[in-house]
Amino acid sequence: MIAVALAVLLGFVWAARHWGDLAALRLPDTDDVMRLVEVRDWLAGQGYADLHQYRLGPPGGTAMHWSRLADMPVAALILALAPLAGRHMAEVVAVCLWPVLLFAAYLAAIGAVARRLGVTGVTAMIVAAIAFPVTTLFVPGRIDHHGLQIVLLLACVHGMVAPPSRGRGIAIGAAMAASAAIGFETVPLLAVLGAWAVATWMRDDDARLQGIAIGLAIVGAVSFGLIPASAPSGLCDALSAPLAAILVVTGIMLGLITLASRHLAVPRWVLVAACGIVLIGVAAAIAPAGCRVGPYGAVDAGLVRLWLHNVAEAQPLLRAAPADAIGYAGLAIVGLLAALWQARLRGGAWWGVAALIASGLMVACWQLRGAYGAAAIAPIALAALIDAARSRGPILLTGAWIASAGILYPLAGTALAQSPRGAVAPCDAGAATALLAKLPPGRLAAPIDLGPAILRDTRHATLAGPYHRDGMGNAALYRIMLGEPAVAARLLRANAVRYIVWCPGAVGGGAAPDSIAARGAAPGFATIAQGGGVRVLARR
Repeated sequence: MIAVALAVLLGFVWAARHWGDLAALRLPDTDDVMRLVEVRDWLAGQGYADLHQYRLGPPGGTAMHWSRLADMPVAALILALAPLAGRHMAEVVAVCLWPVLLFAAYLAAIGAVARRLGVTGVTAMIVAAIAFPVTTLFVPGRIDHHGLQIVLLLACVHGMVAPPSRGRGIAIGAAMAASAAIGFETVPLLAVLGAWAVATWMRDDDARLQGIAIGLAIVGAVSFGLIPASAPSGLCDALSAPLAAILVVTGIMLGLITLASRHLAVPRWVLVAACGIVLIGVAAAIAPAGCRVGPYGAVDAGLVRLWLHNVAEAQPLLRAAPADAIGYAGLAIVGLLAALWQARLRGGAWWGVAALIASGLMVACWQLRGAYGAAAIAPIALAALIDAARSRGPILLTGAWIASAGILYPLAGTALAQSPRGAVAPCDAGAATALLAKLPPGRLAAPIDLGPAILRDTRHATLAGPYHRDGMGNAALYRIMLGEPAVAARLLRANAVRYIVWCPGAVGGGAAPDSIAARGAAPGFATIAQGGGVRVLARR
């Protein structure tokens, strides 16, 4: 009940503060907007296995790398509420309610894990309720898949700290496979969970690993039905047939070593080594070629420089702006220190908790978004720190609470780090879509971050969007906006662009002096609407 009360209270406060935006379905992040667009298309009749976004990218559209698993709850809420409240209000309630439900589940899981480890559950839930940056995944409007993955991760952790049983193992394996099917962001943490499970099995924990094997194999097999029909081959950024097969083989191999340990007089570490060799061999043989270069290996090098390197969450921790680095990683670093302290004192499952936080921070060293997983688990260890400080006086207790207050780290980062000057204000999505909604449908060349809002609010198609799968469209947009007029004219014709949306500085620097980005004009196009710093040009 405490978890539900905290989630409802904070959810209400967040929703009330941003009600104007939420009521208009102006959601916190472009990914949330695109999720809503994807759900709308599905409910409008697009196939279950068809995750193609036909209005995004060059003619023909873009094959998205997302999963219907994350669409299902939002779609179900809209379908259930539409007869009662109308379609628009059903969407508003769904995008507000789903993150709050996930938040309640996350807080309940944190409290349950903490209690299993001998920590005060209420303290852990309070720390988790203000644990930036993970709490940003649960504010009303955040319907992207990250919040669901965090809840699945905590379900796995609870299964690992609870008394072992085959049923709990099945739940762990199923949650691991489901999280991998939703998105690959949590795969490093899932690998650590797997290693933790194997380590406990080597100390005679048969039942849990057997269950994990069953859950992985069954849900891995079911996940073949989640693979989009239009999924391109060779990429390693989403679930595909080879990667689903690896999940199934992993489950089978874990099951085999638990059986072999009963009938063969072989040390368990030998069985684990053999299992690892087989899995590495299978992965090397069938994994997509893109796994050798990572999820963004197919992105144009120029696009990486102009766009991906400017996405805050995609920055490596050590190269990020100091304010971002402190805000994202501060809580997780303190949580890791607290977890290591508890591991030295108590041992056991605390080593697993510390390893998970450390793995999240290692992912953050590649991309800041890895800090979400680390910050999600850190409240368990931070609550233990607060518990220990209670008996050592008010000064230490106050310090422990301050160190555990995740919302203070972005404030500290902003205060300590000088903000960059001269930053260009982002293009006003509301102003842009208000102008565009009045025009006949056509394909737009518009700033990347406007893409999802254009798809949500208008009937237009847009060449670019903040997704690496739309590499051709995004690269074409930059060449159109930054290049010489002759190059821009050729690409505008090749991509059947009818309208250009221009905002000052919206596509960054490096523009040719006579480019569209520099002049706000294009040969063969005329300005037909403007307002709010946005200019719309149409082909003559």
